[in-house]
Amino acid sequence: MPKTQAAFANRARLVDEIVTEATVDALNHALSEHDIDADRVISVLLLPAQPTGVPQAEKFRVLFRAA
Repeated sequence: MPKTQAAFANRARLVDEIVTEATVDALNHALSEHDIDADRVISVLLLPAQPTGVPQAEKFRVLFRAA
């Protein structure tokens, strides 16, 4: 997708995202906290842990249709 189309899509706020801990409980809590039902979820991506530098645990990145 060309850069101009991507910028236009972001301004329209068609897709939004949240990042949570990589546990099912944390994912379910974040979805209910943001009032996101299963029909709006586009994808759940696993962000790998970063063991070097500044260590970070695995996380889920959730892409969903904005309301």
